[in-house]
Amino acid sequence: MLRKTISFHSSRLEIPLRRLIRVIRLPQKEFGLKASIPFPIRLRMLRRGFIGQSYVIYQLHKNDASQYLTDYQMFVRVPDLNGEYRVLLHDKMIFSLMMRSVPAHWVQTFGVIRKGRVYHVAGNQAGDATGYLLELLQTHRKLVVKPMKGSRGRNIRFLSREGDGLYLNEEPLSKKCLQELAGEMHDYLISRYVEQCPEISAFYPRTVNTLRILTMWDVDLGEPFFASALFRIGRPSSYPVDNLSHGGISADVDIETGRLSKAVSFSPENGNLMWYAEHPDSGTQIEGFVLPRWQKVKADMLSFCRSMPFLQHVGWDLALTAHGFRIIEGNHNPAMRNHQIHRPLLTDPRVVKFYKAHGVL
Repeated sequence: MLRKTISFHSSRLEIPLRRLIRVIRLPQKEFGLKASIPFPIRLRMLRRGFIGQSYVIYQLHKNDASQYLTDYQMFVRVPDLNGEYRVLLHDKMIFSLMMRSVPAHWVQTFGVIRKGRVYHVAGNQAGDATGYLLELLQTHRKLVVKPMKGSRGRNIRFLSREGDGLYLNEEPLSKKCLQELAGEMHDYLISRYVEQCPEISAFYPRTVNTLRILTMWDVDLGEPFFASALFRIGRPSSYPVDNLSHGGISADVDIETGRLSKAVSFSPENGNLMWYAEHPDSGTQIEGFVLPRWQKVKADMLSFCRSMPFLQHVGWDLALTAHGFRIIEGNHNPAMRNHQIHRPLLTDPRVVKFYKAHGVL
């Protein structure tokens, strides 16, 4: 009886405790920003729920702050929107198991590395990780190895084979170094590398340039909708990923047409924004480009979301392929700031209703 009582109260306290920890950590995000913002403005923004970086990148000296989701709302309240189902998105192995039911959009996974040993997702031990990876590379030219729990593209590795040569993120790799690397990995997922379509590869072929689609559920209609969409493109500074936090750039996607805006990059240190009509390295035109098969992508994604009504708020990462798209992962706590660099989220009445209904606003 005592154990049940403790378990009951622990479950009730879990979300408030998580939120308290996030509140404590929120002011720490101020310390890394080197932009020259007067202290009274920083203090006023903190009282309104914004940190200095957001003040700079949203240009709140001239834009209406009430139209933007605040940092307090994003970092403290949003992560709990999917409740107990957040684990389906937070753990990449569980996410892969869930996605197996949608083979057309599933990214195949081969196993999990734990300190030099590899285990199949199904639970069967395969043995030595190095030998297993080398065997996989005989039939798959490229593999992705990433932490099962992680975000922002941290610690993602790309293993590839060219003839008899092995490469890690395009750098030559010996079998001995591969063995040492595998021995240091704990709970890393091995996945198939997704080949993007030529139109998307043309922007920057060294990275998989992905779509980040933010979906919510319409409070009145009980239907999923696209709240925002970004097209993310890699650069040499972001390699091997396309994340803005690593130096990539992103363009806003017009939900109706799939047309791209200018792309933006920003400095996490000072919040400075740089805008690009063309890719600064490849020269490929970004502004005005229409994503291939956009209407089909949109219809298929909404159909997929309808099958999972327990996932109410997700940032989906999609790779566009020659035959459609693959869902690389879902994010229970997507970086809404990257969306709001382009435009505020709270100008859409459906978004406002959703966040109010779920206690974010």
